[in-house]
Amino acid sequence: MPKNFYGSFNITKDLSATKADVDNIQIDGNSIISTDAAGDVNITPDTTGDLVLDGLKWPQADGTTGYALKTDGAAQLSWTPVGIGDVVGPAGATDHALARFDTATGKLLQDSVGILTDAGALSGITLLDVDNVQINGNAVISTDTNGDLTLTPDGTGDLILDGLKWPQADGTAGYVLKTDGGAQLSWVVAGTGDVVGPAGATDHALARFDTATGKLLQDSVGVLTDAGAYPV
Repeated sequence: MPKNFYGSFNITKDLSATKADVDNIQIDGNSIISTDAAGDVNITPDTTGDLVLDGLKWPQADGTTGYALKTDGAAQLSWTPVGIGDVVGPAGATDHALARFDTATGKLLQDSVGILTDAGALSGITLLDVDNVQINGNAVISTDTNGDLTLTPDGTGDLILDGLKWPQADGTAGYVLKTDGGAQLSWVVAGTGDVVGPAGATDHALARFDTATGKLLQDSVGVLTDAGAYPV
């Protein structure tokens, strides 16, 4: 039958037992139990020794209030500041990509194709809606019903369309746009004629009507010199 032993003793060889009670600690199977009513179980390494639980080395002192345990991936735990947010990011992301919410919970983030560089340049966007203006492919579209599309340069800046600089103000009624051949358009008095000349002509040649409309001119072989001579 079991015998109880009271007092102190040293074990100099291996001891086999199915259960052992030592002071307020009981070792039973895989469990270490405090037999003291509501008693703690204190495990304290000696001086600079580590507390190792299931292969993980725990910090040797308590951390700052609110800190959490972090592993270095090499079995060493340490205290580190912990965020107070409740939003979870993706497993991986594209560098400088814009973050998007994933589902409608407001708690999950996902990657995107929109890239915002450190210099503030945005790329990867295929369609952009800003107020009543939509940029899609090569088109700038007004999404306002029957809405105008207004392009206004700042201050003395020019409106440049397809390389041509437009006048900075409206012209006199009836004036027309004219180019100076250097990409600058301006308002000029419109001609009152309704006859159209040829694409090219012989210098000093006499003009002839082309067709019977009276509205088209063509070149001729007849030349009238500055001196008034008409060689035949």
